[in-house]
Amino acid sequence: MGTIETLQSVSRSLGPRGDRLAVLALARKGASRWSFAGLDDHVRRLATGLIEAGVRDGEPVGLFAPNRPEWIVAALAILDARAVVVPMDAQSRGEELAHLVRDSGARRMFTVGDHARHIEEIQLQPRPALYLLDGDAQDERSWQRLLAETPRRLAAVGPADRAALFYTAGTTGRPKGVLLTHANCAANVAALLDARLARPDDRVLLPLPFHHVYPFMVGIMTVLATGAALATPADLTGPQVVRALREGEVTAIVGVPRFYEALVSAL
Repeated sequence: MGTIETLQSVSRSLGPRGDRLAVLALARKGASRWSFAGLDDHVRRLATGLIEAGVRDGEPVGLFAPNRPEWIVAALAILDARAVVVPMDAQSRGEELAHLVRDSGARRMFTVGDHARHIEEIQLQPRPALYLLDGDAQDERSWQRLLAETPRRLAAVGPADRAALFYTAGTTGRPKGVLLTHANCAANVAALLDARLARPDDRVLLPLPFHHVYPFMVGIMTVLATGAALATPADLTGPQVVRALREGEVTAIVGVPRFYEALVSAL
């Protein structure tokens, strides 16, 4: 693809790749497949829907859900709508979760049914609007209800615009937010593309939680910008990881040392 100056460049590179596989998400039973064209259609329609719902430039929008393809769609759509994506640890609960929402200022959050109750339990005021990534079209809180029938070409973001707010693990206190601009993020993606860590014909296994900056930048943004396909396991048990390697025909892995140790012991 051309010069990477913003993360919006990544979302706008999807459509031309057509029906090639973009994401293979394995579940306990079966798997879901998303082509680049399908990903592009949903991202553009959701971005348009977010703006029609009143999302403003630079508005923080939370992502509080486990790994799933719709998480990727939501993240790209938030960025395309000129808002700020706020990935939150799906394991956060209680006061830590309340801190993430209050500190980020997120008034809208993408989540799933099981996690929505954790947000409701902390009784935030005002309560953020919740969009369920696992809700069907009949559910009034389903993310699908935000999808515009016809996407429109949206205004471009600038390199200096805010892109993402990531939170530290909070091992020495409350999690602290780190705000990154599009230029910050794009510089990382561009450097990784230059390093040719993946090729367009690769299948890349991404077993790490999406909310961390490493899997977000390397595993999602860079892999999609490369034109390679992502494969995600149903869970991190040895059998499911091995299954993902085989069924996904994986040629590369984005992992950490602890994961590789577990993988070797399972083989």
